[in-house]
Amino acid sequence: MARYVLDTNVFLDSFERYYRPGTFPGVLDWLKLAAGTGAVCSIPQVRDEIRSTDIKETLDAFPGSLFLEFDGKSDQQLMKINDWVRNVDQFTDNAIQRFLSGADPSVIAFAKANGLTVVTAEVSNPNSRRKVRIPDVCAAFGVPVMNLPDMLERESARFLLDDAIRRDLSDKQLGSSLLM
Repeated sequence: MARYVLDTNVFLDSFERYYRPGTFPGVLDWLKLAAGTGAVCSIPQVRDEIRSTDIKETLDAFPGSLFLEFDGKSDQQLMKINDWVRNVDQFTDNAIQRFLSGADPSVIAFAKANGLTVVTAEVSNPNSRRKVRIPDVCAAFGVPVMNLPDMLERESARFLLDDAIRRDLSDKQLGSSLLM
């Protein structure tokens, strides 16, 4: 059973900014293995958002089991989340519309319905009016939330420098600080 559901920005931020597969293949490999064992998952709405980006080819590297289908329990939670966002009297109409039109409410609903932790790059800002933030909605619904580095640490993921690369760096004499 999955323990984590991944938000769209985990894929986008990770593979476009921080953990580019060409430089950090271990992160992509770890996520593929975790998806293959069922430890992490996502939902079709996230897949659809990714398909309109430059990293859509990265999706092909993941097992088909990564994206789990929404079910009736998730639909019930989604209605509650959507109602809460509309009625909390905090957010601008534009913020509400943007949030409800994306995958974020579905990610949270899926997590709530299935007892999962949401993994996202978003950070909490409970006073935000212009953006509905995943961590703040998760807090309102008692859904655990964390970022990718925290999830990797919790799961004891380790990414070590290969000995061959270490020797190559040493041969190039790039400086002793790189090898520490």
